[in-house]
Amino acid sequence: MRSLNSADMGPTTMANPIPRRAMFCIATAFGISSTVQSALITRINSEPTHPSHWIQLPILNLVYWYVPALLAPLIMRLALRHELARASSWQQLAVHGTGAITYSIVHTSAMFALRALLADIVGGPLPTPSRSFWVRAGSEYFTQFDW
Repeated sequence: MRSLNSADMGPTTMANPIPRRAMFCIATAFGISSTVQSALITRINSEPTHPSHWIQLPILNLVYWYVPALLAPLIMRLALRHELARASSWQQLAVHGTGAITYSIVHTSAMFALRALLADIVGGPLPTPSRSFWVRAGSEYFTQFDW
């Protein structure tokens, strides 16, 4: 009997993709966990909060995890379609770095836009406009470690 290795097979296909419902259940569990952790840290540190904080907190934490859940099928499809097993380490590093930076920009932009939208809809303290949009966005990008 002949054994098969990856060189014998054609393009890789996902035999058992994660069902969307399961992915969103997992993302929801992570979002709830993040919300509880953030609420506890806020209480432990006795940080002053605006009443809208408690409305925004679960929304922000759920969306924080829903963005990767929405992007995961696309990322997996791209990874399987453009397999880099035979590419050089430098090419793999360049593709991975580009993908990671692209993902982080999309995720950080989504979270930044959601925070602004929630501040407008729900109310609460707005960030001081003493800094330009790009300075605030850059600060958000680097402090959230979404990359």
